[in-house]
Amino acid sequence: MGVKFLATYIESCQDACKKVSIKEMADQHRRIHKSQPEIVADGTHIVSWLYYKKEFSLERIYGGQWLQLVTILKNLQRELEEIGVKLVIIFDGTIYASKKQLWIQRREENARNIASLFDLMLQNNKEAIKKCQDLPNSLKILARIALKELNVEVHQTNKEVDPDNFIAEYANDNDDVFAILSSDTDFIIYDTKPQLCLFHLDISSMQTILYDRKCLVERYLYIQFKQLPLFACLMGNDIVPYEVLKPFHERLLGSKSYNVSKPTKKKRNTAVVVQKICYLIRFKKWTGDFTRKRELEDISEEVFHQKNKTLLFYDGLKAYSTHSSVPVLSILDSFCNNHSGFDDEFVKVVNERHFNCETIYLYNLFFKKEYALQEVLEDGSKMPSALVYREIRRRCYGVLFNCYSPMTPSIENSVVIKERCAYKNNNLNEPELIQPLSLKAFQSVSNGSNVPRIQDLWFKCTKEEKLKVFCKLFDWRFEFWSSSGTIRVAVFIAQALWKPTAKRLKELPPPFVHSTAVNLSTLFISGIMAILMALETCDFPIPATSAMPWHFFDGKLFHFLYDEAQSNPSVLKLCKDQDHLVKEFYKLLPVVTNNTVYAVDKLKWKDVLNDFKDSSDGSI
Repeated sequence: MGVKFLATYIESCQDACKKVSIKEMADQHRRIHKSQPEIVADGTHIVSWLYYKKEFSLERIYGGQWLQLVTILKNLQRELEEIGVKLVIIFDGTIYASKKQLWIQRREENARNIASLFDLMLQNNKEAIKKCQDLPNSLKILARIALKELNVEVHQTNKEVDPDNFIAEYANDNDDVFAILSSDTDFIIYDTKPQLCLFHLDISSMQTILYDRKCLVERYLYIQFKQLPLFACLMGNDIVPYEVLKPFHERLLGSKSYNVSKPTKKKRNTAVVVQKICYLIRFKKWTGDFTRKRELEDISEEVFHQKNKTLLFYDGLKAYSTHSSVPVLSILDSFCNNHSGFDDEFVKVVNERHFNCETIYLYNLFFKKEYALQEVLEDGSKMPSALVYREIRRRCYGVLFNCYSPMTPSIENSVVIKERCAYKNNNLNEPELIQPLSLKAFQSVSNGSNVPRIQDLWFKCTKEEKLKVFCKLFDWRFEFWSSSGTIRVAVFIAQALWKPTAKRLKELPPPFVHSTAVNLSTLFISGIMAILMALETCDFPIPATSAMPWHFFDGKLFHFLYDEAQSNPSVLKLCKDQDHLVKEFYKLLPVVTNNTVYAVDKLKWKDVLNDFKDSSDGSI
């Protein structure tokens, strides 16, 4: 979120908002430091911004236009490379403890929006497309893998600090970094490198707005640099919510109020609050030092008329400190009582893989025994995807925590994973306590036990042995599937065969939105995330990129074909009237449906697709 109203205010400060050329800034940095200039970007913001950007025409309701997104990321990287700038992107790697409640509140709010969106789909289809603000399921996770595939340097946080703090500290510690690219106004507050506004970035010209921290402080706020964190806390941010400060702001405004409709009046009122807060800081001679208890009590008394809110300001001010020595999280303490026997080498590998975005899920599982899943675009009347794939997660936990190893037979009962999955009627304030499942029936491996210890699986097993464990994780039947979804299976297979260009997908007219298709897209991507966790668990017997949706799935294309199949369920039409795709369809169908209710030797596909030809026809 950043600092409440600060973006509006600073953009009214003409001298503190400067249009700049990133190339010129980079060239100047190169001349001074004699090295390749780097921009560090806020991963959460940059991926969302690219997907929302109107010129790219990426609709959010279809479940992900993945190939188009990868193309956009590639173009951004290329534009920066052409001006000699290296892009480094940092994502959230763990939920910061102080922001857990905020995370829960946002999940609940978004879940309510999703519920109303599904109602709107039935009433006004075009309006539902416009009003959908939810990013595709797992976009920010899959974008990390896409960026690595493009050889962009990508990291994720591995400290118990706010991600913005991590990025600011990273920028300070690396001389090659000359700017931070983000729309989060918290970066104006940090004592760090200059902030380039992501919202105003013109990719074609590589120009944007620079927020001049020095100018803002000296010519508009008239406070000291070290007082900026206090200013942010009094304006409202993620730690000190604006909602609790609103009565204080109303007092500063007197008879005026933020609740006005005209933007010009809102700007004027914001300017009044900013100036009065800065005057108060100067008049009271507050330093913003979070170690000064009396000062914090004085601030709490002034703002809330009580001294018991000092901890709120303590946390808020401390969050902006980039000089506090917060150690990298360690997984050792998490296992000190269960005798799992993780050695230093294993711990080092887990840390490195997490920091370099080579794994997404394992760090929080090993360190915190936690799994978190944001809300997804799914119908609340259907079985949530979080529950559909829980069996696979539990099997992964069993392998990761060495459950039913002969060395540690009691671990399965002692390990409990706290799952916070956002789905209908699930209370996120109380995590679900999930026990691992062991793969007792599995016979493998180098040490003769049923399932290899996680250390052996990673460091001693062959690719073939790792693949066997991986396959065993998925050795179960999805009981919620039924033959009523047969046409959907055909559509999934057909859209994977199209292999369109990003340009062709962009030109595809927006298809009618079926709530069932929306739900299926979400379920499909959630399945990919389950595969990703299993691949991480088994030390990637196949590369993660092989399982990524931009190689075989596009939400918009899926909806387009799904809509067509409602009126004309034809193999030829699904395969865009191309004989070679029809042949590929008939080859792939028995492979995909093998050992399921959709298998070609069990189901009468002729009753589903009006031109279907089975092998007995002799024409395939």
